[in-house]
Amino acid sequence: MKEINLNISWNYCEKLTHIFLSLFITPILFKLLGGENYAIIGLYVILQNIVIRLDFGIFGTFSREISINQSNNSYIEQLTTQFEYIYFIIFVVIVSFFYLVNGQFFFYWSEKSNLNIYEFQNSLKIIGIIISLSFCSLLYQSGLRGFEKHFIINLIKIFFHISKFIGGSIFLYFVSNNIGNFLFYILFITLIEVIFFISCFYFFSKQNFFSKIRKINFNILKKIAPFSISLAYNAIITIIIVEVFQVIVSRSLTPIEFSYFTLMLIVCRVVLETSFPIRQVVRTKLIYLYSEKKINEFRKILFDYSNYTAFLTFSISIVIFSHKDLVIYAWLKDKEAMKWISDIIFFFLIGNAFRSISFFSNIVCDVIGKWRLINIIESLVAIFGLALIFYLLDKYGAEGAGLFWLIINLVFFILLPMITFIKYVPNFFIKWISSFFLIVITIIINCFLLNTYLPFFSLGNSIIVIFEAIIRGVLIMASSFPILFIIKKLYKF
Repeated sequence: MKEINLNISWNYCEKLTHIFLSLFITPILFKLLGGENYAIIGLYVILQNIVIRLDFGIFGTFSREISINQSNNSYIEQLTTQFEYIYFIIFVVIVSFFYLVNGQFFFYWSEKSNLNIYEFQNSLKIIGIIISLSFCSLLYQSGLRGFEKHFIINLIKIFFHISKFIGGSIFLYFVSNNIGNFLFYILFITLIEVIFFISCFYFFSKQNFFSKIRKINFNILKKIAPFSISLAYNAIITIIIVEVFQVIVSRSLTPIEFSYFTLMLIVCRVVLETSFPIRQVVRTKLIYLYSEKKINEFRKILFDYSNYTAFLTFSISIVIFSHKDLVIYAWLKDKEAMKWISDIIFFFLIGNAFRSISFFSNIVCDVIGKWRLINIIESLVAIFGLALIFYLLDKYGAEGAGLFWLIINLVFFILLPMITFIKYVPNFFIKWISSFFLIVITIIINCFLLNTYLPFFSLGNSIIVIFEAIIRGVLIMASSFPILFIIKKLYKF
């Protein structure tokens, strides 16, 4: 448990750094680039998420195989070679795709705004190379994660977060505020990041990048193919539900509205970001425990850390929603953006909170290596979701997009844990769902009491407003924290 908590702590250092920089530097980038140019950055984020999610099961499989075979250096060397060949093919495909289609992406934006279409085309070409390099970086990160080198991963990521956000804003202010030049800067930083991760992975895996013989091993490919295909299929379904949804929404918005939408997603992504460090470490540990047949310890860690995730995500969601107008205006200093975001942020905050909990059912399927059931469920939901999003967007606009996000994640929360936990983790689901409701009800009551008897008093300085919101969040979590100890006493494994 100490090792898990230490690794989670390092993951949180990285995530909190990223969240802090996103929240405080993004408004600066927004102002320096302008609303319409920042829309290209928003497009870059969505396209990167689509490509990286469509990883053909590479990251999950690579990490899983290394975690299981940590002491088998010969196998890891051969495994690495196979994944490097696969990555090279993906790199060529991604770069070629962006070069071939560049100007066709959202060409209609040129009719709705003052965007220079040629600059837009060149930006997309650069974005294609950045995304390809990011894919490479994540491949070697997943390898290091298999070795449980979370400290190294997070130290490097913190350095490059600072380089991209703070270095990027300095570049825009003192060198050039041209979107193309800014993307070239991000490309340069991403290339250095890739070199760092490759060097670290080869050091810890005891391989020599320049001298090893690279041969295709079809036996290894056959061994990892079934699991990779299952993960890849799940990634495609996730893309249809999450990323294609964002692309569909973007087509119904003007560039400036899409900028607001992107900013809103940054705030709501805080909910998912806070759960990610826990899920990352727990996944690796559960793979080890399951392979060693330590089922009781497996269930205990799954139960405890899914409860911690529910506690964190719903606390953050409820605090942000309770003070959304004040916090968003203090963050952006833009009344139009505040009004637009405030109208729909509830749906995305709570939707993300439910989504962060339902991810634990994916972890169980990942650890056990059985994705068929969860893929069938997500496929059916995706078919239903595609029809629903067009209807809700047409009828309710941006509010319809938020309503879709809440509905789809609520469906996942109800179906996925219930089915996967009952099938694969016996005598677990009833304890888990009852503890979840105890946690959420406690947080809601404490938030209501705090807002009733200690209303928000900082209405002026932006920094003070945000600081008070953070303090209120800490107070709500501190007052709700005893419920976790009560649950541990009530439910034992």
